Amino acid sequence: MGVSAKCKDWLKKAALFFAGLGHLQPMLLAATNSDYLLDRFLLEKRCSSEYVSRMITSLIFIEISATILMGTFGVLLGLYKFIPEEKEEDFRGYLSCVIQWILLFGHAQIVRAFTSGGEKGDIQWFYYSLLFQHFFTCIIGAGIGFIDVDRALWYLMNIPVLPVIIFFYQMWIHMWARKKGLVNIGYMVVENQIRLGVINSCITTLLWTIAYSGLLEAEDEGVTIKLSENKKAKNGGPHTYQGSTIGGGRTITVTRTPEQSNFFKYTHENSSWWSENIRFTVKEVKHGNTPLILHPCINGPVDEVAVYYEGACSTENPLLICVRSDNSYGYYCKGNVTYCKSLGHVSNSHDNCWYRYKNGDRRSKIEPESGTDQGLGNLLEQLKCKPHQLTSKNFSSVATADLQNLQSDHKNYDYRKILWDPCTWYPSPTCMPLIMHGLAVGAMGSIYPHLVPKTLVSAKHARIFDILSMFLAAIVQILNLIFFEYKSPAFANRPWEGEDKWYLTWLFYVPYLLSFLLIIFNIHYPGWRICCYIRSHTWFAFLIMLSVSFINDIFLAVGRGGIMDQRSGNKGIDGRYLKNDHSLFNKMAPFMALSFIPFWLTTSPMIKSYARSVDQYLSDKDRDSWPTSRYGFWSLSVSQSSSRLFKRLLWSITTMATGRSLYSRVCLLR
Repeated sequence: MGVSAKCKDWLKKAALFFAGLGHLQPMLLAATNSDYLLDRFLLEKRCSSEYVSRMITSLIFIEISATILMGTFGVLLGLYKFIPEEKEEDFRGYLSCVIQWILLFGHAQIVRAFTSGGEKGDIQWFYYSLLFQHFFTCIIGAGIGFIDVDRALWYLMNIPVLPVIIFFYQMWIHMWARKKGLVNIGYMVVENQIRLGVINSCITTLLWTIAYSGLLEAEDEGVTIKLSENKKAKNGGPHTYQGSTIGGGRTITVTRTPEQSNFFKYTHENSSWWSENIRFTVKEVKHGNTPLILHPCINGPVDEVAVYYEGACSTENPLLICVRSDNSYGYYCKGNVTYCKSLGHVSNSHDNCWYRYKNGDRRSKIEPESGTDQGLGNLLEQLKCKPHQLTSKNFSSVATADLQNLQSDHKNYDYRKILWDPCTWYPSPTCMPLIMHGLAVGAMGSIYPHLVPKTLVSAKHARIFDILSMFLAAIVQILNLIFFEYKSPAFANRPWEGEDKWYLTWLFYVPYLLSFLLIIFNIHYPGWRICCYIRSHTWFAFLIMLSVSFINDIFLAVGRGGIMDQRSGNKGIDGRYLKNDHSLFNKMAPFMALSFIPFWLTTSPMIKSYARSVDQYLSDKDRDSWPTSRYGFWSLSVSQSSSRLFKRLLWSITTMATGRSLYSRVCLLR
């Protein structure tokens, strides 16, 4: 069945949108309904904190395992390419569809485990159902870069949005129950929350199957630019030809204009009677019967495609292709075969290997200066002789600089180049967003949830802080998606090098770290004047805590936006010729998935042990007797964190490997 490319694009976005809403469903189900679940499965209320702690620990262990599994698969795929490149997209679509059906089955299993349970020991079935569901959910979450990197933000945006939805759901249902005079509503709250998850999973599975299984084929809406038509316009006057026959067709007009020093420019523009002066999308550029593989591909609608030749009669050797979109100019010329191979591109014909000549960071116009000593004339003069390509021999005096100008969107085509440029040993443009993403996700799961809310304000105000930070996280990610979709120069769509200096976002770490220092000093040195001032002014304490939370959300948004911008593009309309190579795409996705794990594994046990030590000392009335000066506090925290990390890993493995009931484990530990 054929549909428009725009329709298929929105189907995929909708599928990812609803899939993102289900990402945290198992974890929120366990964390926000602990008392209701304990009542349902006949566990004592004193087991509540241990139940939540151990359930969340198991779910996090499952998440890490699924991420490592998916990341390893991505690394192996990038190294050995055991799936042919032309089959990769189909493979990803079929595999993700199978997983979505498994997730739908998992939701049905959770409903059955909750509704049919009610005896001691039945919580074990419910527990394993949540682990099963969360494992496959995290497979999709970790592999979102493989599945559809261009639309991944539609999935990632809704991960922080779901807690907001659950918050409003539980607030509404409790208000409704109070109005109706209902008292024991625990069973109804949990059951309806699970059924909402089932409905969302049904919608996701349906949309995903339609969008990613290959049932729909996008109609070809792009225009084929035929360079062979240029020779028909060489004797004066414009020439027209049919660039597309789909959706009313596109008539393209070719106009020849002379350039300086015996060069001629042939301009291809849309001239359909019903869409005159309307921009068009390029499907492919054909030289004879051979499509030219352009790196990077031509993305989005364009105003014109111009081709430059030497002389008025020769149209056999195009020297330069210029694609204009508004005030943005993309110049493409033939790449040296050595340079082509160094980028990892494989081409059966040297004529197919074309790259953009980068004229500055803003894709500005190369001015047609008089003569051939500079500007466009100079570039054409160097290209006019055989082999009609830009090489070190053409520009012998500035060979390195001009070969750098002849570039693909992303020069990082092996694993080490993901993190640094081996030529300059500077960090790669892909390095900083990956590090920023890893630090933000790791901190989000390890630092301020355990430490920040409880140190400056009371438990009542800490609850308010949790709600505010939850809303801020959702707002930042929604704005990130909006900016990305509308090409706004924020978060995404900004180069991480050159004039923009987008990497200066790291300066946000200054207030971020200062806020943490104030929190730590308030714990250990409560008599300091500034610490007393903070505790006596709740609004100032809130400002400090929210700055930590909000800046972390900014880092997460900027990191994700940078990854989306730096990854290898995959936006060509046809199935082959205007796609960039998948090499960086396959290599960067596992880095994105795995980036947070080292930070989380090293900080979470330490911070959690530190937070427990804080609780212990906060209950001590004589806070002046804290052993901070004798390092006893710090050594206690370090030793506890080390032992806790080992015990939790051992416990998580044992939990899933044995059939021992969760009820017995929880209550024995109490």
